[in-house]
Amino acid sequence: MVMDEYPSDSDYRIFVEEKFGRDKTQKFLKQRKNFLVHAHTKSDVADVSRRILFGLEDAEYLKEGLLSQNQPEKSTALTFKSDATDEELSADLSRAQANETVFNENKNLRVADTNHTEDELEVELEYIHRRESQRALMDSNDKTTTITIEETGEENVRKVSQDYRTYDEFNAVKDFFEGWNNERISNDEEPVERGDIILRRLRLEDRVEFFNDILSANPANWRFEDAVKMGISQGEQTSEMFEDAEDEEDIQEELDENLRGITGAVLSGEGLRTNGFVQKCIDNGYFFESGRLLFVNTDIAEQVEISIEFKQKPKETFDISIETEYETTEEGREEISFDSEHRKEIRDTFRDLVVRLYGEYVDMPNLIDEKYEPQNLTDIKGIGDSTADNLRESGFGTVKSVLNAEKENLLEIEGIGEKTVEEIHTNN
Repeated sequence: MVMDEYPSDSDYRIFVEEKFGRDKTQKFLKQRKNFLVHAHTKSDVADVSRRILFGLEDAEYLKEGLLSQNQPEKSTALTFKSDATDEELSADLSRAQANETVFNENKNLRVADTNHTEDELEVELEYIHRRESQRALMDSNDKTTTITIEETGEENVRKVSQDYRTYDEFNAVKDFFEGWNNERISNDEEPVERGDIILRRLRLEDRVEFFNDILSANPANWRFEDAVKMGISQGEQTSEMFEDAEDEEDIQEELDENLRGITGAVLSGEGLRTNGFVQKCIDNGYFFESGRLLFVNTDIAEQVEISIEFKQKPKETFDISIETEYETTEEGREEISFDSEHRKEIRDTFRDLVVRLYGEYVDMPNLIDEKYEPQNLTDIKGIGDSTADNLRESGFGTVKSVLNAEKENLLEIEGIGEKTVEEIHTNN
């Protein structure tokens, strides 16, 4: 971890007031400086803290603690397609490590280590994460993240698994694949074409069935028990809104009231589509995009709340995280903490489940080949959220309808001018 500039008093004020907080700073001062601070506010602690002499070691300690605080670990995955063999890809990455190849200049992104076993290829990446808006305490630090590459069973398609805490780790992997692909193409080698697992690539009805499959699968003896929370999102093709709902928040409240029926539809084996509210969502163009789900282990006395979330912004992917762990007791359950290895094992189980089930709905090789084709109206270059709404109101509810539309018809829509039409027809 390297600092470009010795941190100032302002850096510590940012640290205490905006990031680390009163209690953790007081604990730090007591343990590291033998200095007791009794204050009621973060600003009071900051005023005292910034007048204490901190050495470089203390500054590094503060920075490391700040960057790792309150960041739950998530698991995600993507896929990539390449005609190259595992041995060729492994050798390529080993050469990149030996030659210190830079895959992203701004991040100084490199391969730090590789480990090729019979079943998988593990790659450790190192990079610099920069925060341009902060002072020296926070503006940059050296980081690493690790990915695992495995076969999927689909020809030439591999799965890439990653555990991460912050978006910069996730983005480093995306940047790595972009840089690696460019590097291989420039060397006349087989490309590595990345494909993301995006829920919106499925048909609206399939998105509901996909969630139903997740809830019904019982992976590794984890049995679905309850839908604690479900997230809902509007699809591309929508009919009239819910009769009494003014906005998406009202629909979410109605969804929360129907969670018991949703759980019952899954546990009965009838499936989500038999639930009246779920069918109402489908009819109106809405679908599940996330869930906080309680699973019970049928072999050992454990329960766990799993969060599964499909995202569009700021990243197109899905995340698996553990919200709460329990031990099953005679009285019911007691909240406990699993060790890190057990948590990872559980996340891996559900991550692998999502990837496997997703592969049953899409042709992975074709999906990767088509990954640059826009899927949603806002994926079309030149179209933002408000213009997308105007397009839907004018009858252009699909990407295909917009791309095939006549110029004069598009120009009649508010928010679309000559420049936007040219961008639509030229860049998509």
